[in-house]
This record gives sequence, C-alpha cells and structure tokens, in this order.
Amino acid sequence: MKELSEQDIELIERVLSQSATENDIITFNARLDNEPEFAARVELLKNIKANIKAESGQFEAILESIHEEYEGQKVTVNPKKPPVTRYYYYVAASLVLLIAAIFVFRGFNGKTPLDRLYTNNFSIPAENITTRDNTGLDSDLIAAINAYRQKDFKKAILNFGAYLKTNPQDDAANFYIAISYLADDQHVSSIKFLEKVIDNRDSVYRSAAQWYLGLAYIKTENTDAAKSIFSELSESNSSYAKRAGVVLKRLNKE
Repeated sequence: MKELSEQDIELIERVLSQSATENDIITFNARLDNEPEFAARVELLKNIKANIKAESGQFEAILESIHEEYEGQKVTVNPKKPPVTRYYYYVAASLVLLIAAIFVFRGFNGKTPLDRLYTNNFSIPAENITTRDNTGLDSDLIAAINAYRQKDFKKAILNFGAYLKTNPQDDAANFYIAISYLADDQHVSSIKFLEKVIDNRDSVYRSAAQWYLGLAYIKTENTDAAKSIFSELSESNSSYAKRAGVVLKRLNKE
C-alpha cells in the first residue's frame, strides 16, 4: 500500500478537524471516490484518531503491548501453508503503530500545535488584480503581479514594495505583498501591510486581510491578538466566518 505523503496527512487532518477549505473538501472527496488506497488509509486514520481521542492512555498501552509482542516473537512462514492470519496480524499491528505514531507524536517533530494550526489553514490566494489591459499600469505593479502568479515571492515583494512607495494606499498591493511575505516565511513583515488593509473598512480585501492577519499572529505566537481577530471575523457575514470560528475553538483549547 502506498505511503501517505506529508501533504496527504495535512489534507486529511484539515478535513477531520473541520478546518478544511471548500477546495480541500472537493479534492478530498474526489480522491475518496477515485483512489481506493487513499480511502482505506482515511478510514484507518479516522478509527485510530477516534480511539486515541476516547482513551489515549489505554490505546497507547495496547499499542505498546502489541509492539513488545511483535519484537519478542519471530514470524516464520511455511512455504506450503502460509500463516495468513498471523502474518496480516503483524502487518496490521505495524501499520497501526506507524500511523498512530503520526497522530500521537507528531508534535515532537519540531512542529508546535500553533505551527500545525497555521499550516492547516494557510493557503496562497489567487491574485485577482485586473491586468487584461496593461495600458497605464505601473511597471512595478505589472512585474509584481507576474512574479506572484509564478510564485516568485521574493521578487513579488521587491516589486510590490517599489510600487507602494508611490501608491501607499493601494489595498490590493498591500494585501498581496503581505501574502508574499507570508509565503516567504516573513510573517512579522506581513503584519503591518495586513493591518493597513484592515484599517480601510470599505476595502474589498478587508475580510481576507483579517483571516491572514489572524494566521500571522498564530505563527508569531501572539495568540491573544489572533483570538481577537478570529472572534470578530467569526461574527461577521464574511465567507471566512465559519472557518474563523473553527480556528478560534482550536485556539481556545491550546
């Protein structure tokens, strides 16, 4: 059976924790329908996670006992009569140990709960600045947009920055330079640009800026500020409201 990738695990985690985006859900459902191995892994992960949540201590003890029994016995196979039941028992036990370890001990691989919450909810939004007719558009803005589309975020930062020197109130440029900073792991630098967008209550980017500002606060471990942002967003009429509520609940549990 093909092993799950890091991206597969994060997708499943987002769906199971109800923090998935609409695109995540579409992708997830399509893979369930078309990839039997993926569907089988999902079902196994759901069962394991449910057991861990219900009685994590007892479940870990069971896993440990299985592991000890597996280590203490040598499995032999008779070519004429393979011990199918016993063989698959050990295969299943090993698989359970592996996948359970991912869920139970994943926090020890360098990712904190806040890191995982950020990763599970951050995605790069598509650029929607109209550039069908480039006549009259600033050359730095055009270069920034093209770099953003190509996911060259360092170049996008430079060009958006150059454009904003003469157009500091452009909400679209402020929003997309902030996203570029986030994508380039410069989370602190993104905050001032997102705050500037939010200050304009009429901005079409305001709700999106709130969402990403909340994520930036999570990444920089400013949980109080993140809770405040997501609380306000969850009570709005924004398309981000439901997702903000889910993240807020997770933050309140940390």
